[in-house]
Amino acid sequence: MTLTSLVVENFVNSISNNSIKMGGAKTMNTSTSVPSMFMLLFILLLIILIKAFIVYLGYNFIVPKLMFSLSQEDNKSLQKIQSKFRPITFVEAIILSIFTSTLFSS
Repeated sequence: MTLTSLVVENFVNSISNNSIKMGGAKTMNTSTSVPSMFMLLFILLLIILIKAFIVYLGYNFIVPKLMFSLSQEDNKSLQKIQSKFRPITFVEAIILSIFTSTLFSS
């Protein structure tokens, strides 16, 4: 066997190999693809919930202190500032995190 015939035979085997084909020509094993899709959906939802929890905690703990620091009142107190502050709910944190991730995604 010559080198060129070996290369041609290797090329033909690689073209006919099912793992290299793309698109509709590739046969998909549905038994392995369906659980992986559910796992991907679960992981994406988990990431969104973790981001929303970070936004929820960050906003509700940091914004009252920022309001206190930036306040121009003479007799300011943290309790007085916190009485004007309305914390966000977890649903609002989810909406805010989805909004910012879609707004600033590249």
